[in-house]
Amino acid sequence: QGYSEIFNFSSYDKHVITGNALQRSDVVQLEDIMSIDKQDDEDGMLHGLVLMRLSPDRIDDINNMLEFARYLKKINAKDVVIDLFGTGDSVNNVIERLDNEDLGKYIRYRGLTTHPYYQIREHDFLVDFSVNHTFGMIYIEAILNGKMCFAASNEGSRDVLKDIDGAIYKSWDDLLTKIKNVPNISAETLRQNYAKIDARYGRSVVASRFEKLLDRKIEENK
Repeated sequence: QGYSEIFNFSSYDKHVITGNALQRSDVVQLEDIMSIDKQDDEDGMLHGLVLMRLSPDRIDDINNMLEFARYLKKINAKDVVIDLFGTGDSVNNVIERLDNEDLGKYIRYRGLTTHPYYQIREHDFLVDFSVNHTFGMIYIEAILNGKMCFAASNEGSRDVLKDIDGAIYKSWDDLLTKIKNVPNISAETLRQNYAKIDARYGRSVVASRFEKLLDRKIEENK
């Protein structure tokens, strides 16, 4: 209704929101999801992942990420490290700030990845520091690859993660507590998270919405 009133979009009631879906090769099978065991890593650490566009328009998100790194440094955290993947005009600035503040021990810049689903599977959890820009696909991708994701409260996270217990953090203390609890999250819980997201964003769900739209158009044109 808002579209009709604000933008004079008279055809709004003839459209549907189909949602987003990932191609099958980008997600794991439900039965393949296992719990996280940090003892599998030689260093015994929890390895996190950040996927972020490093550009001036994301400066608030970059600052949030660096603030968390400062927090980890302040408390001398020894069992958490986060790999940062992304590119953009601010890459050199981010690397310089990490070096100048000696934060590279906590946030490690890893360059660009063209296969985010592979990196998600190789890490223990995904974290997002955005409070404004999140579209929500990285949350869907993380959970459908059997991992927990943690996000600041933003429009995308509140929508996509509303049924995922413990996904939205409220403070740095809260985020760290959630991260350290990752090894205690059971495979069953991760599979339940997968089922909740798949029920809303699975390919069959999105395809069904397309089919209903097409059926409606066919009926209207008879």
